[in-house]
Amino acid sequence: MEDKVWVYEFLKTIFSSKEKPSLAIIWDKVSKFGGKLYKYYSFEDEYAIENLKNGVVHFSKPERFNDPFDCAVSISLDKIIEAYLPVLIDSDISVSGENEQLIKDCIKQILFDNQTEILTDIKELKLIKLLITAPAFQKLMPKMVNGEKILESEIQQAVLSSFLDVSFATQFLGLIGSTSSPIDLSQLPLNDLYPDIISAIAQNPDMLSSMGANITTENIDKLKQLNDVMKSNSLIEKLEKVSNMGGFDGEKVKKDLEDTRKKLIPITEKLKESVNKQFAITCFSKLSDSILMWSHYANKHTGFCVEYNFEKCRNWDALVNLLPVLYSVERPSLPMGLFDFSNPQEIKLNNVLDYVPELTMLLLSKSNKWNYEEEWRIVNHQSQLIDGHLLDLHTISRIYLGANISKENECLIRDVAKKLTIPISKYRISPDKYKLEFEK
Repeated sequence: MEDKVWVYEFLKTIFSSKEKPSLAIIWDKVSKFGGKLYKYYSFEDEYAIENLKNGVVHFSKPERFNDPFDCAVSISLDKIIEAYLPVLIDSDISVSGENEQLIKDCIKQILFDNQTEILTDIKELKLIKLLITAPAFQKLMPKMVNGEKILESEIQQAVLSSFLDVSFATQFLGLIGSTSSPIDLSQLPLNDLYPDIISAIAQNPDMLSSMGANITTENIDKLKQLNDVMKSNSLIEKLEKVSNMGGFDGEKVKKDLEDTRKKLIPITEKLKESVNKQFAITCFSKLSDSILMWSHYANKHTGFCVEYNFEKCRNWDALVNLLPVLYSVERPSLPMGLFDFSNPQEIKLNNVLDYVPELTMLLLSKSNKWNYEEEWRIVNHQSQLIDGHLLDLHTISRIYLGANISKENECLIRDVAKKLTIPISKYRISPDKYKLEFEK
């Protein structure tokens, strides 16, 4: 998760500015893998020795990867719904009075489990947002779900427990008009339950009034309907129920969304074709002694592994475009910002260039089944590569020989290494452990 955050921030930095990223940013990235990365080679690769001699690395088109999920552009129905629901709420959920936008924003916040960022100066909404993200309220959930009345003393206790968080205390007291806290924060009990005041808002209007909020009874009725929505197990069910709140046929809306997903498939296929025509990738590992990597990519330990020292790399494009693979359980989906859902009947494609960081993240994503590879990769535009598939790197600092390399191939590599003045190490299979160790 940490990798995902810094990688995305890095991509936003390099693609949002016309200036080159600073050396400090680049070297901080290189320090994350210790400066050296490794590429495994098999003698079955007819270009392996030639590329080694010339100091170049080979790039492949994403479509040629052995993992069919790798770099595969996909589109999730749930993501479409997430993009479509705010439009549905804004245009079709009827809320009256001065708090109209407040209630609609609350609905969005609730439906998306606090993933939708709401910017507002309205005191009541800030209070609701704070409570949604505060600890201690989830313990009230059983009573809320059962429709039991929540005592004011219970609400106060939940708030007091939340004061363990100094940030919560400061924001809360600011919202209710107090500038300082008379409470000794160190004396409050630790409560590790996580936020969920949703049903309290839906089931208990008195709760908001006890907090100093001022939401009309008429509009609270809309929030009450959310209790049923929140019991839904999936976004598609939420969509159906929110549609019904707006007076629409939920089943029809579900069908329309599935039709929309099908309409987007040809767009994703064209995007996939464009990625394969324009971009190429070369892969490295943080490890030189991975038993699985030697088995899979160096033909059962009969090949060799090359160490690249990126601390000595002077190819700026390589340094900028070198990033870690992001492993996850869920497949990433195309960013929904690519699509304009303002008219659900005629969905349009927005400017692709505005979403380069998000699209690059897709090219870095793999199933966590592959996390043993500890992979980093360079993603380059083919126009920046020699003949569209080679990169001049010249940063080789060592060559490793496989434990099962043949005498003939060992002599061949040692001869090349001698001419290039590159040191060599040879692995052997440990006699008492499942590991590789160096020959002495």
